[in-house]
This record gives sequence, structure tokens and C-alpha cells, in this order.
Amino acid sequence: SNLNAQINDWLKVGLNLSAGHTDFMINTASGEAESSGNLKTLGYDILMPPAYRAVDESGKRSNFMPSGSPHPFYVAENRPASTKGLNLTPNGYVSVQPIKNLTFTSQAGIQYSLSNMERLEYPSFEKVQGVPEGKGFVERVSSTNQITTFTNTLEYKHHLKEHHFTYLIGQESVKYDFSKLQGRSSGQISDGAMMISHGKENMTTSDSRVVSTFNSYFGRINYDYANRYFADFSARRDGSSRFGKNNRYADFWAAGVMWAISREEFLKDALWLDNLSLKFSTGTSGNADIVGEYDWRDLVLTDAIYNDKVGYVLKAPGNPNLRWQKQLKNTIGLNFDALKSISLSVDFYQRIISDMIVGSEIPYVNGFNGTRTNGAKFENRGIDISFSVTPIQRQNFRLTTYISASYNQEKILKLPNDVDMVYTPTTNRLLAVGKPMLFMLPIFKGVNSDTGAPQWYLPSENTAVTTTDDNNITSNYDKNSLAQNTGLKITAPINGGFGISSHIYNALSVSVDFSFSYKKYLFNRDRLYTENPGFAFLGADNQSRVIFDYWKNPGDVTRFPSLNYRFTEEDTRLIEDASFIRLKNVMISYTLPQSVIKQVGFFKDIRISATGRNLLTFTKYTGLDPEVNIPALGGNPSTKEYVFGIDVTF
Repeated sequence: SNLNAQINDWLKVGLNLSAGHTDFMINTASGEAESSGNLKTLGYDILMPPAYRAVDESGKRSNFMPSGSPHPFYVAENRPASTKGLNLTPNGYVSVQPIKNLTFTSQAGIQYSLSNMERLEYPSFEKVQGVPEGKGFVERVSSTNQITTFTNTLEYKHHLKEHHFTYLIGQESVKYDFSKLQGRSSGQISDGAMMISHGKENMTTSDSRVVSTFNSYFGRINYDYANRYFADFSARRDGSSRFGKNNRYADFWAAGVMWAISREEFLKDALWLDNLSLKFSTGTSGNADIVGEYDWRDLVLTDAIYNDKVGYVLKAPGNPNLRWQKQLKNTIGLNFDALKSISLSVDFYQRIISDMIVGSEIPYVNGFNGTRTNGAKFENRGIDISFSVTPIQRQNFRLTTYISASYNQEKILKLPNDVDMVYTPTTNRLLAVGKPMLFMLPIFKGVNSDTGAPQWYLPSENTAVTTTDDNNITSNYDKNSLAQNTGLKITAPINGGFGISSHIYNALSVSVDFSFSYKKYLFNRDRLYTENPGFAFLGADNQSRVIFDYWKNPGDVTRFPSLNYRFTEEDTRLIEDASFIRLKNVMISYTLPQSVIKQVGFFKDIRISATGRNLLTFTKYTGLDPEVNIPALGGNPSTKEYVFGIDVTF
């Protein structure tokens, strides 16, 4: 519901209320999955032996694969999990205008959500064919999340001839409050008695609560002269409890100007020109969401029992000097519209992130190997271009095409503790001063055709420099000692989209949208398992046919080494070109003619629509989805969607 009431000339009030209920299943076929599910189960699709039959001779589903592992559907039926949620969002405001052009507005709102998750394993479940587990488990989690927001603004407008001014000052406070209560037990003996109290083994309970607050004071001045020259300036002071008491507040500002060139007197006769404007903006902003609520504090646990008394144990070291991560962005842009059919927008930008919050190593003498700190500086610069044209524009038919693209260059300007480079083996990522984020892995040279041995290039002392010397190679794999700069960027520099839309007789509308990414690279982790001859000949997971291309005799030029060597390993073989073009969206809608609507005599308008998303993808990437930036075993690709709808107006 959305209610607004004009009480009198100077008082206006409003109330908006929305509510939603969700009920959905969670895939927990992998065993001890977290309450959010475990996407690893999707890996069954690509690792399942190809000779496996989904049904037996009588047509009944086979609950177990030839290896004896349970079928994912069978697991899902016997390890059901579901979540029910309730969301409430009431918001209200009061707007007072004590004098002309002066408006005071006070708003208050709450976003409240309640979630109840249940996860079961029935005692009759057979984890191994013919061997019932004989006992089950129950887990229930109840959580609440409430975000409370208060905002107050005072706005004043006035003008002097062709000079127009708008002043605004304001204050906003936000409180985040999350709590969770969790209980679990095992040892249930009946599928029909699945309660926590029915299990007498491993009964545990836990609860947690996280609270953080945000407070801000801000002001803004807008100015325009003759609707041709525009300027604005804003400043704000933001505070967050996520930082230490000495660094909770930080100041930010922004300024911008725009010149509407097409409204100048010397262009009044250029009737073909719809809009020509030049703009420039600069300003700073802060980011507090990148850190946890209590990263600045030392955290303790009450896990220590000494002489039958509870003691405290240090869980994680805090950093009381944590401060806001800041961004400075400069943009200059041009907008051009002509002939009521051509539109062009070009923006050049530079973004510098300073006091970047990252993980930093600390001496092990502290009992921990790292903490969060402000210690990095990062730069992005590039160009955004959007162009559209309407080549056909008639009374009964209109066709529009568009393309948008962005080119971005990134550079690391500084790293924590003033080091030159940081290598994180778990993500295969290299951070080096003066370079973009790069893949860092052993560089695979190929298979020695004489011996069948795999070969990797030995890196130089400076592993941030790519070294491929044919006289310095090894057949002994060690990821950490062989890892070096591959020269391949983590982030694609070119991204964008294009498409067309058409309208026929104001009744039939068709739109087709594509997205693309160029020079994008992904580490295909699936191939560690699906292209591994060592696994295949041990009768393990399903394999790709390419594994038969392995070395057998001297002189063989093959993809894989001799079976005497362990393979596949994490190296540059698994980095693939994931550039793609994807048919992102297709939409067709038809609005019934008014002549038909009038015959019904009850409706004002009826519109029928059909939409398809992620229908086609063109790429060289052999994984499940080139658009997923963090691939996992099996992955979780973007789903194809087909949506049909009817919009009725009374």
C-alpha cells in the first residue's frame, strides 16, 4: 500500500507498507552442507560416469550410481531442507512547508526480515547402497534482520531572474541489527519423528548477534543560470561503528558543472540539434561495507575451561586504526542528440581508491598470520560509450538499435607494508605495484615428445616478471615455487552490450539484447577433474575424451604426458579465453487493440508478453558459464528463463 495525504497547504504525510512471504527448497545433496546449500553437488552432472542409467529395467529410478554413491535426487529426498521467510517494510514521512519554498521532511523506515531454515536427514537414508544410516539429524536456524533508518532534510529554493538556487541540508542515521538462533541434534530413529528433542546425540545450540550503526550529515547546493549553465556542490560527513573510535568519521565532497551548449543563442537555428552538453564532475566517496562489523576489535571466545571456570580465548586480532576506504573520481563527458533519432554519450573517467582495506600479514608471534588494514591504492581509468540510432521512424513502425561499451585500465599504485607484490595461491592472483590484477600460476611449456614428461618454465627471482626460457624448464611440479606472472588479466578490459527494439502499430513490441566481454580469462577448475588421466584409469570420475591424447611412445606430440606422471595440475593450461557474446534478453509483447477492449467493456488495457533470458552464448570457454567470475567445481551457471505474463488495467 502507498498512501499520501495533503492535510493542508503546508503539511503532507505519507505511509508506504509492503510485505512478502517466501518458501523455497535448498539443495543440500552434498552431505554436511551449510544452511545456504552447497553448490558442489552440481558437479555430479559433469563427473557422473556416462554409462550410468538413470532407471532400471522396470523403469524405476536407480537410487545409486555404479560406484555405489547415491543419486542426487535420492539424496535431496532424504536430506530435505527448506527456508521460509517473512519481509516487512513500513516507511512513513512528514513534510512541512512553514514558508514558501522552504520544506522540512522527516522520514522513518524499517526493513524487517524473519527467516526460518530447517534441514533434515532421515534415519532410513542409505549413504551406501544396502546400508541404511540408522539415525538421522535435525537442524533448525531462526534469524532476524532489521534495518532502521531515520532521515531529516531541510530544502530551500529561490531564484533571482535567471539565476536558480536550491539549498539542502540533512542528517541520516541507520542501524543494522542481525541475530541468529541455531539448534541441532542427531540420533533420530524414525522418519516420522524429526524434532531436535527426538535426537539424544550431539545436541548443540548457539546464538549470535551483530549490530552496527551509520550516521551522516550532508549538504548540497544546486545552481543554474538561464537553463544553460549548471553547477552543484555537495559535502557530507559519514560515521560508521565498523571503524575504531578515532577513525569513525570521515569527510567527503563532490562538485560538478555542465554546459548545455545546444541552448546557446548561436545554435538557435540548428533545428536538427536536439541536445549538446558538456559536463565535468569530481568528488570523493567512502566505503565501509568492505569490512566486518567488528574487524577493528579484538574478538574473543569463551571456549577455554580452566578449573571448571570459563575463560576467554582470543579469536581474531583487531585493528583499531582501521579507517574509511576512500575513492576519488573525475569524469568528463559529452552528450549529443540529433535529428530525434541519434544519441551519443561519451564519458572519460579516472577512479583512484586510496586507504584500500585489504588483508595484511602480521608476525606469527601474535598467534595469527594476518589482519585487516588500510594499505593499498588502486586506479581505474577508462571510457564509457553509448550510441543509439533510430533508422526507421514512421507512424506505424519504429526501429531502434544501440550499442554500449566500456574500456577500463587498472593499475595497483600501492600495497600494504609498501611491498612490491602479493601472491595469493588460493585465488591464483598476483597483486604487483604498477600492474593490473593478474593470474599467477606455473606456466606450462608442453609435453616432452622424447620422454613424455610434462614441462614447466622456471621463473626468475622476480616472479612478477613473466619468464619463458626454453633452457630453464622442469618436470617437477610445485605450484608455489613455479608460480609466476602469466601476463593475463583477472578483469576483462572491454565489456558492453548491443541490441534492437521495434514497435509496430503501437501494439506489437519486440526487443533483443546482447551482452559481451572481450579479453576475459577464467581459471577452469572443472578440468582438474574432467581432464585427468590419472583419475580415469583408476575408475574414478567421468572424464573428457581428450584424455586419450596422452604420450605413449617417443616422438608422440600429445596434450597429456605419460601416465607415469601425475596430471592434471594447476597451471596455465586451465586459464581459458572466456570472452563471450550472450543473448541476454528477448521480449515480445502485444497490446490488444482498443476496438477489442471496448467490446469487453470492463478493461482499459490488456498486454500479453513473453520473455526469454540467457538463451544463447557464443564463447570458446569450455566451462559451464563464461559470465561467472568465480568458478567452482560444477559451477552454478546463469539459468535460462522463460517468463509469460498478462498485464491488465481496469
